[in-house]
Amino acid sequence: MKISIKQYWWVALVILLLPIALNFILLTPSFTAIVGDEIAWLSFWGGYLGAIISTTAAFIILYIQRKDNESENEKNRADNETQNKQNRVENKKLNRANRQLQLNIMKYHQQSHWLDEFRNASLAYCSAFNHNDLVMISNIMWLDPNGAFERIKLLFDRVTAANATFSFVRKQDSTADKLATSIGDIDTKYREVLSDVQYFVLYYVAETEPNNRQPQRFHLFLQRQDNGDGSVNRLMNLLQQPIVSINNWDYFRKLVWTCIATAANFEADARDKLYEYIKQEQEDINKLLTENIES
Repeated sequence: MKISIKQYWWVALVILLLPIALNFILLTPSFTAIVGDEIAWLSFWGGYLGAIISTTAAFIILYIQRKDNESENEKNRADNETQNKQNRVENKKLNRANRQLQLNIMKYHQQSHWLDEFRNASLAYCSAFNHNDLVMISNIMWLDPNGAFERIKLLFDRVTAANATFSFVRKQDSTADKLATSIGDIDTKYREVLSDVQYFVLYYVAETEPNNRQPQRFHLFLQRQDNGDGSVNRLMNLLQQPIVSINNWDYFRKLVWTCIATAANFEADARDKLYEYIKQEQEDINKLLTENIES
């Protein structure tokens, strides 16, 4: 509370005029008898007026302090109310942020769990295109056609199982569909290679006599096996390629190697495509922790 000097001008005037008035009163003759002389009354009035002035000053100071305290308390109440409102607003924002963070953490763990499953499915999917398995078949088919045929069946089953698992865990959105189409082409081409090699194995199983395993007879064998899926046409085109041969064994061996050589990079191609997809998914999952949280 600010005190204005102009508001209390009369106090200064009283203080200045009081000694003059008191002196004038004491020198004025009295109409009645008075106990005590001028000195005694001067002392009395000095003490009496001093007490009144001191008491009045004390009351004035107390009043001013009271007003100051009331003003300060009112200001403090207003400040506290404003601060309380701000605190309530901040607490609401903090609570919303905490709830959103909890939801984000839940989504993060769910998506991370899904991505772990997808990684495992991707590893199995890439391993299904292992080129070494085809090389192993090409090495044993000449000595053990039946064993090679069984291995090819296992590779077909492995690709089918890996593809089913991959299809089950992958997302159903445009990006995942594009990825599935891309690596699905690899799956199709790998099955074509398996099918082509399988025809060679079937021919070796059918022609038990090594001397009967001639390119011309293989040509006729393919014609009898044609089921319209395009496999025979691919092999017919392959048979017409100029492959220099020393004997029948070498001729067929080069044909098989020509088939499986096309699958040499299938596993690496699938791995690269899946790696890029998984990398982007991991980045998107990491962003979930800060998604929709008010700053």
